[in-house]
Amino acid sequence: MTEHTIVIGGGVGGMVAALRARRHGASVQLVEARDQLGGLASSVAAGGTTFDGGPYILLDQDRLRWALDRVGVDLDTLDLVVRSTLAYTIDGAAGWSVAVYTDLDRTAEELKQAEPGSGDRYRAFVAKAGAALDRLAPLLTEAHSAGRFVTSGAWRAAPWTLASLRQLLRLNRLDGPAAAATSIWTLIAGGDPARAPGPMALVPALIHRDGAVRPAGGVHQIVGLLEAALVDAGVEVIRNAPVEAIVTASGPAAFVLSPAGSFRPKWSSATSAAPLRCSTSSTSLRRLDCGSGCGAGCSRRVSRPT
Repeated sequence: MTEHTIVIGGGVGGMVAALRARRHGASVQLVEARDQLGGLASSVAAGGTTFDGGPYILLDQDRLRWALDRVGVDLDTLDLVVRSTLAYTIDGAAGWSVAVYTDLDRTAEELKQAEPGSGDRYRAFVAKAGAALDRLAPLLTEAHSAGRFVTSGAWRAAPWTLASLRQLLRLNRLDGPAAAATSIWTLIAGGDPARAPGPMALVPALIHRDGAVRPAGGVHQIVGLLEAALVDAGVEVIRNAPVEAIVTASGPAAFVLSPAGSFRPKWSSATSAAPLRCSTSSTSLRRLDCGSGCGAGCSRRVSRPT
């Protein structure tokens, strides 16, 4: 029996999820609210030039390469350029400006000039983040159980997975320019450091230890590779279909998507003979009704920030 999978959200995570489901034999529909796939990694065209609309550097390229390889996408088909010096620059509202380099010492000196004492605290923070990354990284590319989390020693890095980004910054006495340098990626994405996951605090370790690279034509080229893979895999992509709710007609197996507008997935019938699964990578999903009469209780468990 063929499983039908609907993936909500056409960002990089949603595209990879759709490809993974397809490689496991499912029939897949990918539903995206906008006309363009890629989410934060999509592009913006202006004046005849195409720009990255979000992140413009790649970090942790070895594990990114591993993840893309699992869905049949070869990162090495792109011309990767190493950014060996300047990673990015941050200008603060208070008038300070800090350049973040791949070289830790140079970055610490920048922070010291902006706020005395912050350079040493940032250096210590990066060392701790690097140690946590070493403990956690092996588990990213292998199936593991809770027991493996303990026996591998990864449990020692548990605070970096359980605490929020802001909590980790405060725990390590990072504020002002140093905190901005660490949380800038969350802020660019419109997130709140108080709610951002702790692993975002590992970014400085990736920048200063593993370095930063970018495809010569821009990070959005990765979205292009994933789009081509979706076509080759036979994934049906449905654009301009913002999803407001997922509703079950009876029981947990038959999902009906109810986006704004008239679109309904072709496998939405509650009498479908094949099991239907729904996966969401979207932060805009508003409501899920399970059909069991629990009402708002079920909706609260899946609510997302608007």
